[in-house]
Amino acid sequence: MWEQKHSKGSASCISKEDTLYTQQNNRKFLQQYNVSSFVVKTSMIVVMGLLFLGTTLSVHVAGAHAQSSTKASVEQTVPDAKASVLHSESRGNVFPYPACTWWANERYAQWHGYYVPWTTNSMAWQWTDRAHDFKWHVSTKPKVGAIIDLQPWVQGAYGGGHVALVEKVLGNGHVIASNMSWGADPYAVVDWEFAPGPGVTFISR
Repeated sequence: MWEQKHSKGSASCISKEDTLYTQQNNRKFLQQYNVSSFVVKTSMIVVMGLLFLGTTLSVHVAGAHAQSSTKASVEQTVPDAKASVLHSESRGNVFPYPACTWWANERYAQWHGYYVPWTTNSMAWQWTDRAHDFKWHVSTKPKVGAIIDLQPWVQGAYGGGHVALVEKVLGNGHVIASNMSWGADPYAVVDWEFAPGPGVTFISR
């Protein structure tokens, strides 16, 4: 009788121990699963964050590089600092940069606050006729702030003529005018001495 009870008790004890062991294993498994799940989720969040940061940085770097490249291009194209500033701030100047017509128009606007009104049939040699059309003043006498208009092949002008802005009138009656597209570098602003005479007019409003 005793042995039989002992046997039952032993079986009962083993059953409880198995149950506890199984429960402990289940808990450990769930804990491990939760930890693994947490690690996976955290890793995914970190990876996504790094990808977002990398994309943002690449966009900023690309933008900075584009701005740097643009700036370098402008500085190389317009070596003269004065001309560079004028070119970037110009409004309403329809003539092609750096043509002499662009500079004469731009410089005149700096002096007087407005551009010339003619925009068509406006080669440099035509500015005198266009000035007459718009009732501007045309003279053979120089004046500071006026536009000097050279007809083709006069005093170094080519077949299209040349325009510039009178910066100074000298004692001998000659003028110092600022020019672009005059000389070896078309982008440079050049001061040059011209003389009144045949094929030379001075335009002002």
